[in-house]
Amino acid sequence: MKKRIALITALALAMGLSACKPEEPPVVSTENTEITTDAPETTVVPETTVAPETTVAPETTAAPETTEAPKATELPDVDELPVITPTPETTEDSIDYTAIPVETTVPAETTAPIETTVPAVTTAPAETTVPAETAAPAETTSPEEFDIAKSDLSEYIVLGKYRGIEVHVPASRVASENEIDEIVAAEIEALPEDAMIKEGTVAEGDRVNINFVGKMNGEVFEGGSAEKYALTVGSGMMIDGFEEGIVGMTVGETKVIDVTFPENYHAEFAGLPATFDITVNFIYPTLETAYEALGAESVQAYRDSIAAQINAAYLREFEASKEEAAWTKAMANSLVVAYPEKLLDTVFADSKSLYEEYAAMYGMAYGEFFSTVYGLEVEEAEAILLENSKNIVNQQLLLYAIARDMGIDVSDERFEEDLAATAAIMGYESVDELLAQIGSDKASVKEEKIFSQVITEIMANANFVIIEN
Repeated sequence: MKKRIALITALALAMGLSACKPEEPPVVSTENTEITTDAPETTVVPETTVAPETTVAPETTAAPETTEAPKATELPDVDELPVITPTPETTEDSIDYTAIPVETTVPAETTAPIETTVPAVTTAPAETTVPAETAAPAETTSPEEFDIAKSDLSEYIVLGKYRGIEVHVPASRVASENEIDEIVAAEIEALPEDAMIKEGTVAEGDRVNINFVGKMNGEVFEGGSAEKYALTVGSGMMIDGFEEGIVGMTVGETKVIDVTFPENYHAEFAGLPATFDITVNFIYPTLETAYEALGAESVQAYRDSIAAQINAAYLREFEASKEEAAWTKAMANSLVVAYPEKLLDTVFADSKSLYEEYAAMYGMAYGEFFSTVYGLEVEEAEAILLENSKNIVNQQLLLYAIARDMGIDVSDERFEEDLAATAAIMGYESVDELLAQIGSDKASVKEEKIFSQVITEIMANANFVIIEN
């Protein structure tokens, strides 16, 4: 099938089996310090401050009702593995797939592609009557490839209830004071340096920008130095004596501070004395003095604007969780009784191909990659790949079965016409040019469009039960 399916598989695989992954060496730290010797530049880790773009995108909370459908199998986390994707000028998100004309009464106001929801293969609940599993029937299309748009899917999937389903989802979260504080701190740190306090004395609670150089026996040691480091004095982020020594320093002053590493620190430093040459570059202003520089009318107005940004992101997360929960429920109400052999083989082959590419990137053989990275034999890894391939096929069968039941024309011929019309409307000379710009292929765009229509109809008729946190 398509390379995109392989990427969907990678997303499914990236969700688990952490138990199989070789254990990484721990980062040694103490309650009062984040100084380690692991990083060549510095191992002094600043307080966690998150920019508005990142802090407003919290993790999605799984819906309680959908937990009845756990993923059948998982592979270790592959976040460290590079996934090569195009970076076109026009992104997929900038394309409104619902703008592609199609003769249907189904509203289309969603942007989530089918790749973004990978619920697990589940057993059917009482809402549908499901026959016993059968062998895959003979396919009605060409021997080379299974055409899901033209085949009789009733032989493969029993379609359950998808309209009027009850879907349980957690309530949308709201911004906390700590989240607001983190963004405020990050925004203040991003101000130009002329907005900083360049004179005065450091007090407990001040957020300062410092340079420091750590030494032992007069020699600079690796991982103990940093420049333009942001630190809240009194936060307890550094080893005992470090932050206390900064209190009372004036901006621009350089001072040598004597400290002793904790007994539970790295063995090469534990319990040993050291010195730090510390220079205070400047003191960060507080919101009370910086709100105008941030473009706000008052402190409260600025905090309210930050809260609104966070809550808007939480609301987007909430809508996405509703969509995922609704799709998962529709899957749970249906059952695949047989997998089209050629389609499953194609998806599985694409999954293997993806990991063969990963292996090549790391200069390893295919089998060596699984044993080295995941601690799995090839047979074990491929068994997991096969189960996830079934999950992908399950979703494809459900998508096309529901689309047909809704009366949506899923033929390639109609889609080709619609896609050509969309390319022309958007000013592209050809469909290929459009696809190159969004970094996708026809099959993926088609599935995204169909899913947009299907999930919109499901959600429009669903009864969402909001569970308060």
